[in-house]
Amino acid sequence: MALNFVLLGITAWLVKDDIAARRRATAALQEANTQLDTKVRERTAELSAANEKLAAENLERRWSAQALEHQLRYNELIVNSISDLVFVLTKAQNISRINPAVAQLTGFESTQIINRPLSSLVRVTALPPHSPPGTTDPVAYALKQGRVLRDVPAVITDCRQQVFP
Repeated sequence: MALNFVLLGITAWLVKDDIAARRRATAALQEANTQLDTKVRERTAELSAANEKLAAENLERRWSAQALEHQLRYNELIVNSISDLVFVLTKAQNISRINPAVAQLTGFESTQIINRPLSSLVRVTALPPHSPPGTTDPVAYALKQGRVLRDVPAVITDCRQQVFP
């Protein structure tokens, strides 16, 4: 009988210990859940702030793109209204854009001129005054320097192979 009481006492102690362990585990889980909820709220706030910032940047980028598009359209209107010949070149000295004055003088359609080498239509006959000694190709030098080449004597060939100074 004493042995039964001892076993009953050990069982009661084990049950009490198990209940205490479960309470500690429950408290630890509640603490972890509270910390997780706090971290989720903080991260949600950070993501909301980042989302607002990205939305503002996106709006600014769209406004910037729209302003650039308007400026390019405005610049195109100005270039197209100029009576002087305007050639826009690539680094390889191919024509990438012209104004209507070029098509009018040469008789070529713009599609016939675009992507052609500038040298097939224009031959520069004199060096500009700001060219350094030893410069043989003022167009290449101007492209390398990122300069606009203007008021330089040149000869232009039209669609009938006539030459215009």
